[in-house]
Amino acid sequence: MIARATAVSCLVALSVAPSTGCNPYDRHQGEYLAGSVDPAKFPKDYLGQGGKGNKPGGGLFVPISASVKGAPVSYYMFGLSAAQAGAADPLDVATLAPAIGYVFDPPSATSAIPKQGKCAAPADYKFDPQRDAVHFDQQNNLFTDLPDDTGAYVPIIAQSTVTSGGEPCQDIKSEATLLSRKDVMVKSMAADPTIPMSMAQGIADTPPKFLAWPIIDPAARVLSPTDDPGNPPLDATQIQHWGFYQQYLLAYLDGGYIPTKPDAKMNLKFVAQNLYFPDTVTVTDMMGVKSAGPGAVGTNNDILDAARADAGYSPLCQVASYTPKMGANMLPILANDVAQIDMATVKSGNLIYCLQLQ
Repeated sequence: MIARATAVSCLVALSVAPSTGCNPYDRHQGEYLAGSVDPAKFPKDYLGQGGKGNKPGGGLFVPISASVKGAPVSYYMFGLSAAQAGAADPLDVATLAPAIGYVFDPPSATSAIPKQGKCAAPADYKFDPQRDAVHFDQQNNLFTDLPDDTGAYVPIIAQSTVTSGGEPCQDIKSEATLLSRKDVMVKSMAADPTIPMSMAQGIADTPPKFLAWPIIDPAARVLSPTDDPGNPPLDATQIQHWGFYQQYLLAYLDGGYIPTKPDAKMNLKFVAQNLYFPDTVTVTDMMGVKSAGPGAVGTNNDILDAARADAGYSPLCQVASYTPKMGANMLPILANDVAQIDMATVKSGNLIYCLQLQ
């Protein structure tokens, strides 16, 4: 996890005006930091609760309490875009065609550059939140797409592994620069000299790997399970990660890898896990009287198949409701394990992103 203590007010200033505020430029030529991405056209889900694109920093990303095999977990919910929800198969990889994301030195990557490690930090470097816009002892990952108001964005990247060769940390902030560098290794196709304005293009890993990395308002606050949404900390910027898009700083949540498998026709499909919510819960009126009322997904009573560390984990969830058993007091007895659910009462619903973060 990338820790970041820079004040939210600084990110707000950069989001509103990328060329002003908080000295966003580490240098004014070459691969300078151009500021923060502008969330003005981000869909609602990517702004957080109460967020507004034209007023960055007002949104909160609040975790939802759930359980897996009786143990508590939490997740962050995102709905499907219009394009994905309207697809004949919203889990078809080819239909969604996720944009490439450049991932520096992922755990599974093996370096082909002998006797050289990851990026090189300045001598005796120590991060200073008052001085540094980014950590200069690590390299942020690169993105090639942003959320927008067209309904086409999917919060998934197709991983393209970048193997570091001792390049200066944070010296690469754009795809164009990455593909021109000689001190890193990344698969790419050269520009076609017969096509005007042709540019080099990155190539996704083979076999393909996909990550649920939704890009969010960089000035929004992401709460932890122990934070109080009614009194959120002013600097809730320790959970999100930081990357670059064409030299602009962005924030994203790391939902982990999405499992895939081919169908009977060998078309590659994303695999979702199941998420169950009770269709009936206990509600308390203003007089303190309890009664049975309707349940809903995302109201802290959900049950998932798998936790982040489990083999069956997926940041995509197929939502389904179940009817809980009723107690002698005619109030529902909620389950906290899939094994406790009467599957005869289950009704399948929609698909969502259900990110458990690390």
